[in-house]
Amino acid sequence: ATASMEHDLVYGNKGSSGFEGGVVYVDGNENGIGSKLTLNHVTITDHPCDTPIQGNAVKATWNSQVFVKNCILWNNGGDDVEADERSKATVSYTLSQETIKGSGNLSKDPLFVNAAEHDYGLRQGSPAIGAAEPATGGGRANLGADGNVVPAGK
Repeated sequence: ATASMEHDLVYGNKGSSGFEGGVVYVDGNENGIGSKLTLNHVTITDHPCDTPIQGNAVKATWNSQVFVKNCILWNNGGDDVEADERSKATVSYTLSQETIKGSGNLSKDPLFVNAAEHDYGLRQGSPAIGAAEPATGGGRANLGADGNVVPAGK
């Protein structure tokens, strides 16, 4: 399969005991046929997992590829992005809780307006404001689900 997610907010799922996976799980098969997923301007946040299980914001398995850009991955209980030994993950211009190598990536509190009330807009002073991949012709949008919003947060 080939799929994309753009301008999506995914929050508040919960992984149960004995389950290992991801909020967004990209799966192929043992015959070498993988899936491809592109995430652009997506916010994935607040996904608690019961111990000892560690969930992931994004997980790629069985020959799959995932491309993450202009996203916010925060408070998800495990790795923000994980790819097994047969898969590939490319991350750029993304704010994540853990440090991820790649162009334009940040690891700083996104300063959501009010995560407790599920308001995942960006407060003024958020490092995610104006941090997206530079646009053709100049200018930079905000990271996350509201990514085309250029004004400086709430």
